[in-house]
Amino acid sequence: MRVASVWACLLLASILGCQATGAVLVNVGEQQYELPRHRVVQQRKQGAPSDSYGPTLLTWTRAEVSAAIPGFIDEAEGVVYNFDTQLYPGFDGSSEPKRDSYLLRGDFAGGVVEFDQAAQLYKIYRRIDRDRWDLLTVPPNPSDVSSQPANHLLIADCAKPVGFKHALCTTEFQYRGNNVSVRVLMQNLALRNEIFAFIRRELDGAYRGVLPKAR
Repeated sequence: MRVASVWACLLLASILGCQATGAVLVNVGEQQYELPRHRVVQQRKQGAPSDSYGPTLLTWTRAEVSAAIPGFIDEAEGVVYNFDTQLYPGFDGSSEPKRDSYLLRGDFAGGVVEFDQAAQLYKIYRRIDRDRWDLLTVPPNPSDVSSQPANHLLIADCAKPVGFKHALCTTEFQYRGNNVSVRVLMQNLALRNEIFAFIRRELDGAYRGVLPKAR
């Protein structure tokens, strides 16, 4: 464990100038957060285009998550899945990509629709990939021509890693105008509201305000 900790710190050092203790200031868009150094796995370059470096990546320990979210599952088939959260600055509000599964178009054209009794959600599979699917609260409706966004209908997009029985799902919410994405085992989607509340509390405690505009 000691060797692993040193290796992790060396990895973080290349990104943040890692130290064993202390906090780091993280800028997400025009906002600033003060977070423990061990929490920040990757910090997005300030002012970088959205596709040039990736999001700010945060993580929490198993003990922290299990204490805050009773019933949370982070291990399946002997594999432990980190509780990782990605922060993307800003949100353009575009609903088009998220409407594809609801309207059965794009990658979902001709896809298979199943109702998951355990989750009480609809699984919409891509036409050529049965190892990936979206989860909706309602069945798809290709004839829906309304302009209302379908974002609220999409619970998560999921995938089953090769050789595994359990799926990993990515679910999202908005926080102070930013997009927050978290990946969990599908069984945890029943705790979706608790997961979001936990992350919001953590970010609320770390929030340090809006950065002054450059002159």
